Amino acid sequence: MATGKYLVPHFEGKNRVDAFIRSNKTLLAKTTFLWITFYISNYSSPVFTPNFIPTCNKYAQFANYSPETMTHTIGDVRANIGPFVKAVIEQPDWTRNGAIVKAAIGDTTAGGLLQTWAKVNRVAAAFVQTDDDTFHNLWPVSAEELGILMRFWDEVKERSWTDDGPPLLDKNDLGIDVSSLVELETSLNGLAVSPS
Repeated sequence: MATGKYLVPHFEGKNRVDAFIRSNKTLLAKTTFLWITFYISNYSSPVFTPNFIPTCNKYAQFANYSPETMTHTIGDVRANIGPFVKAVIEQPDWTRNGAIVKAAIGDTTAGGLLQTWAKVNRVAAAFVQTDDDTFHNLWPVSAEELGILMRFWDEVKERSWTDDGPPLLDKNDLGIDVSSLVELETSLNGLAVSPS
């Protein structure tokens, strides 16, 4: 990974907790790490919310990262985390000892996610890539935190979801019934964010 290049504060805090658990064999023996991917509710944050531009009759999403940035998503966290947790609890023997579960319902790109949002809302949308300074000036503080996260994902791609430890377990490994998960379009449709 690009160690030291990107400081994502909310990742740093989580990594410190993980490191503490991994340093204690007793704790590690009864721990499953649940890595939850991109929350669709993030789209209600101003940093991700598409903005309507009347002069072109389109929504624009401004970003300091590429529209090709791989985005693994949990979709609707209220509905989709439960089945992952239930599967871990019901299969404790091989999901403990520091096993890592990647909680995701699907993979897309930042641009693909925007176009899915546009399709759900029946509007046109454009992804507008900016430089860091422009993006940070639009939404001071929050754009810096989330912009760093997305730039990290943009640069390291799949390696952002790797670890030196055991392989990642996913919904298929855990035998999760995918019909119990709320898919991406429905997750986006359920958001309070809607075109005005």
